[in-house]
Amino acid sequence: MSERPVYVGQRVTNSESTKGTTPGTVAYVGVTEFAPGKWDGVIWDEPIGKNNGTVQGKSYFECADKHGK
Repeated sequence: MSERPVYVGQRVTNSESTKGTTPGTVAYVGVTEFAPGKWDGVIWDEPIGKNNGTVQGKSYFECADKHGK
């Protein structure tokens, strides 16, 4: 099985939400300072996230508090 490409602006859904499936938009794709490998940052339409696009003091994208992950 091959990995599908992820790109900034792509609409995605989160099936892990306790409210059911929640849509969002990819805001960041790339490496981070908090962990090795490639990471995707998403702005969720609902406040189901963990941050506002900033992780450990480094901003990767901007969004409302608890909308980023």
